[in-house]
Amino acid sequence: MRFFNPHHFSGRTSWSPVFAIVVLTAGVFVHVGCGARSEYLVDSITVSRPSWDSVEVNVSFSRKLSLGKPKPVETPPLAIRVFDSSIDTLYAGNETRFRIPDAELDDRELVSIEACARFGTSIVCAQEIVESSPKRVLVEDEFDYPREGDYDSGSYEFEFTAERQVFGTEEWEPIPLPEKQDGVIVVNVEGGVGEGMTVPYRKPKGKFELENIAHNADFRRDLLKGLLEENEATVQFNIYTNAFAIRDPILTRDMMVDSKSMEAREIEAGLFVEETARRLVGQLRTFPLGAQRFAYLDSWSYDRNEKQYSIQLSFGWRSSFIRSRYFDLSGTLTVSEDGNNGTFIISDGNERGLRRWDQQFGSRTVVMDPLPVRAGTSRRAPRFADDDESLNNPQ
Repeated sequence: MRFFNPHHFSGRTSWSPVFAIVVLTAGVFVHVGCGARSEYLVDSITVSRPSWDSVEVNVSFSRKLSLGKPKPVETPPLAIRVFDSSIDTLYAGNETRFRIPDAELDDRELVSIEACARFGTSIVCAQEIVESSPKRVLVEDEFDYPREGDYDSGSYEFEFTAERQVFGTEEWEPIPLPEKQDGVIVVNVEGGVGEGMTVPYRKPKGKFELENIAHNADFRRDLLKGLLEENEATVQFNIYTNAFAIRDPILTRDMMVDSKSMEAREIEAGLFVEETARRLVGQLRTFPLGAQRFAYLDSWSYDRNEKQYSIQLSFGWRSSFIRSRYFDLSGTLTVSEDGNNGTFIISDGNERGLRRWDQQFGSRTVVMDPLPVRAGTSRRAPRFADDDESLNNPQ
């Protein structure tokens, strides 16, 4: 953050070389002639803000003689200049009430206001610092991570909006976004010991690769440790923006990853469906000869916190004893990842199937004995873009 330099006022007007003595006192500086027997002082400077976009400046002066107390004097026309924190001029003129482009300034940016008056051969200046409005950037995000099973790869899409605090309230109002919408994403593993990786983004939509970014080795070890010890890990994405020089992350997105791919989980859910249908049909059908069994995985979801599947399935059978008859049923299977704590709740079916269900079970819910987890669906090692032996074979 750069602050106001009083020497920048030298471009406002041309001064005689005799005004070489500069007196700085409490934000006030005075140029006086070498032989002056009186001194002009700033009594007060008052800056009021009718709104974020407007400023009003009032300055009072006094004259100090060789003897006696200072006496108030009439304020002459003021020369006012306003600078942002980079010493760029926001306003220069003689009006004591003027506008500044607050919506274009950074979040709570320091703004310097300088008001100067000429008394004969003396120039007396006062200075005050104010802040621009609080600003924030909101973002709607969409992350795909890990992309195609690669823990070094992902994609993002951001939609930004900007707001500033409504003057004099705790409410917020929309303001235009800067034309350039860039920043960085800091990626780390929650609870990891390594430093985060910094991924720059220049557009609101794109892909990222982590393998050649600083601290990637720490990230890999933290991620692999979580996957091997807990079967899952949380990868945290902190999004920062360069807009309005906002220092804190504008969004933190946690992505839970586990050691099973979506494909592996769908296979596992399908195996649970197959075994559940086999058991239930075995209990429901009356005639052992001529039966044809079928089962369908309609939809499924997995709760990582509970380590539990919720599976919508349909099943049934065809009995060809004497004549062909179909029995159709559907419901929800809830079962832990290890096959325990399974329950099936019937929800629908054809009349013949529901009648048979009620005759056999007399309840809408059936508690399942442990369902087997088939080999080959339990876990897979995380796939990195450039695995090395030490990561694939941890000690």
